[in-house]
Amino acid sequence: MKVYGLIGKNIAHSFSPEYFRAKFEEENIDDAIYVLFPLKEVLQIKKLIADNPGISGLNVTIPFKTTVIEHVDFLDEAAERIGAVNCISIYNKKLYGNNTDAEAFARTLLPFTERISNALILGSGGAAKAIAYALEKMDKRYDVASRTPVNKEVAYSEIVLNRYQLVVNTTPLGMNPLVKEIPNLNLEDINKDHIVYDLNYNPTPTKLMEECEIRGATVKDGLEMLHTQADLSWEIWQNLS
Repeated sequence: MKVYGLIGKNIAHSFSPEYFRAKFEEENIDDAIYVLFPLKEVLQIKKLIADNPGISGLNVTIPFKTTVIEHVDFLDEAAERIGAVNCISIYNKKLYGNNTDAEAFARTLLPFTERISNALILGSGGAAKAIAYALEKMDKRYDVASRTPVNKEVAYSEIVLNRYQLVVNTTPLGMNPLVKEIPNLNLEDINKDHIVYDLNYNPTPTKLMEECEIRGATVKDGLEMLHTQADLSWEIWQNLS
């Protein structure tokens, strides 16, 4: 039995196991399972794999997308450029780190690209780096907002929303268990010209999406991106199996 799974913190509400269960059933795959592996520290990945020799692939989520890099043997170009891994393949006892977030985001953004010149990314973690990489590939300008800005990042107090057509929330605010929280934005400046893409999807709509939709914005959750990156992960795992 081949084992695939998700590592991260606070992952009990993840939709990934149900998505892969349905995928395996639809494709008549009866020799694979998908399991949640909550970890307290990223260092536990080595023991996890040693204790579960059937593991063939792992998805990686908050807060390990960047710190897991030092525990893999090889990185693909996207993961190396982004500095974050969300997909790990295990082959011949070697760990291969990939990033499917950027490609998944780019594919799901296609219906809106003509409306976008400038984007604002909320958060500066691994997911934010993937979004930035995707926007660069699409020749879109962007700023990154952080609670503790460094280098060219902007503070939330400095944000002028009318400069942007796209706002992407990569923070966990709005996701279980933080369902009542939203990023610190002046939402009165949100209007029909904005696209607000919240990478969170459980629950959906998120509080941020609700508040922005009331003000006329186009809103989108992260469920399609989750499904797309999951399919891309599956392709990678099958190519290495």
